[in-house]
Amino acid sequence: MPGPIRTHNAKNSGNHFSPMLSTSSMRKIQTALSGSWAPSTMQGYRLAIQKYHQFCDRENISKPLRTPASELVLCAFAADNVGKLSAAVAHNQLAAIKAWHVANNWTWHGSDRLTQILRGVKNLAPITAHHEARQPIPLHAIELLNSRLDKSNRIDAAILACAYTAFWGQCRLRELLPSSSKIPTPGTLPLCTSLRLSTRNKSAWVLHLPRTRTNSSGQDVVLVRQRSSLDPISAIQQHLLINRVPHGSPLFAYYSDSGHVSMLSKKTFLERCNKVWTEAKYPRYTGHCFRIGGTTELLLAKVPPDVVKTMGRWSSDAFLKYWRSIEDIVPLHAKNVRTHRK
Repeated sequence: MPGPIRTHNAKNSGNHFSPMLSTSSMRKIQTALSGSWAPSTMQGYRLAIQKYHQFCDRENISKPLRTPASELVLCAFAADNVGKLSAAVAHNQLAAIKAWHVANNWTWHGSDRLTQILRGVKNLAPITAHHEARQPIPLHAIELLNSRLDKSNRIDAAILACAYTAFWGQCRLRELLPSSSKIPTPGTLPLCTSLRLSTRNKSAWVLHLPRTRTNSSGQDVVLVRQRSSLDPISAIQQHLLINRVPHGSPLFAYYSDSGHVSMLSKKTFLERCNKVWTEAKYPRYTGHCFRIGGTTELLLAKVPPDVVKTMGRWSSDAFLKYWRSIEDIVPLHAKNVRTHRK
């Protein structure tokens, strides 16, 4: 996070006799603060803070007046692109500025007026700023992968296993695959050893994700048996049987034609899946479509919503946001409700 990390701020703290801490203690504070944000979040925050400085330069706001940012400066920064960008962009930029203030122990001057300005930015956002909601991958698109991919081919076997895991496990693709074919940072992706048979129910397998978007300590995904052609457990077993990669390898690694262990990347995975779909006149899908596709299919299968929510590790607001097929799901749960009126 740009800017010095401080144990207090003389301008804001009521304690005028704060101790002078050792370099070691200050370094530990820096380490702990840096670890509280995901690397991808930090990268986005740095860009937002850079934009904030560019805004201040343009408005001739001197550096001493930039931090802590006054309520007026925050409002002006939030409204800077009104009518041009979406409210999500303004919210994300302000989240970065707030995190920067928190990291440096600066007072945050958010206000009701700032909230109203953000509401106005949302209402006045151009149509072009609104992203079309990503659609869930339907079950028949997953079935198409099963029929078109070559299960005896090493990379196709890995791709099918990953597709089933992302779909039925309601996983974000970044939780399963690296962004490139380079060896991923240790502790960021599940390994072959991350998958185990449940000790409580022999029909379920548990996949430990070492790091997720919402939990840096990791979370468990429960995979259960599905009908044979769409069973994630069988697909993973088939992949591991064909590839036989070392136990310490990422779960969806495979042997290339040259005989080397290769990383299945998100790019390679999506290119192969979308090649199958576009050849069959299906639309192209993104990685997140697997997660919301699995959620939708489980709801359509009448799995109780609270169970689906727990399985997918959803927060309540996000869970409702991605109910893409609400017109199909509601009748399954609310049709012909028994009333108790006399």
